[in-house]
Amino acid sequence: MVLQSKSMIKGQVSATVITLNAKGLALMGVLRAKYKDAPFRGKHDLEYIVSRQKIVDLYGHQKLRTTWNLRVLWVMFQCAVRGKWNEVSKVWRYEYAISHNIVTDQGDALIADQMCETPTQTKVDETDGHIEVGTGWTGTTPKQNEVCNTSVAVEVMDATYPKLKGAFGAANDNITQYRAVFEAGEAEATDLDEAALLNNLTPASADCLAYAQIDPTVTVGASDTLQVDWELTFLGA
Repeated sequence: MVLQSKSMIKGQVSATVITLNAKGLALMGVLRAKYKDAPFRGKHDLEYIVSRQKIVDLYGHQKLRTTWNLRVLWVMFQCAVRGKWNEVSKVWRYEYAISHNIVTDQGDALIADQMCETPTQTKVDETDGHIEVGTGWTGTTPKQNEVCNTSVAVEVMDATYPKLKGAFGAANDNITQYRAVFEAGEAEATDLDEAALLNNLTPASADCLAYAQIDPTVTVGASDTLQVDWELTFLGA
């Protein structure tokens, strides 16, 4: 029997916009001030992340979608075909996007490098991992993208990320999860439509592990928090 190579890496990216009320924004200001001298306002600190999440849960709500177009309907259809009915509802109701990514040429090389006895490239980890968002999606050559085409903001990975979705040896142990949260005022933009998973805060100095379309686009206002969740699933032959 001849085994044919069917190995692949597939990915999924979701972008969720959450609006904080006045009290939530005030509490976030207090939290930021407490961690003002810490790197990235303490986003590598688990206590900061837990406190921020409590504020978002208590004083935030998912931002309602105000415009619909063919892209929204197309994404809803794709989610329905895959049986993701929860996503169908979220795409229709909220400023929410879910789409596939592509591991870039640089990403292929980064993964190969990490398999070496002595890796030479920077790992996309809690310290150096960043997610960039932008407004320049073209769909022309995403495999070759090394950054977002039109950058809006870059955010460091949250504490505890990246991590396995499931414990080693259990279900979902082949899925790596990444998360970055752009707090109010950090990614304000209309029609964000692209994202890149990088290994450096400065895109020009970074390598791009994966690149994705944010589909349908999302709009982030001055009081909005943008949470980007990224998954890479490693599939064997």
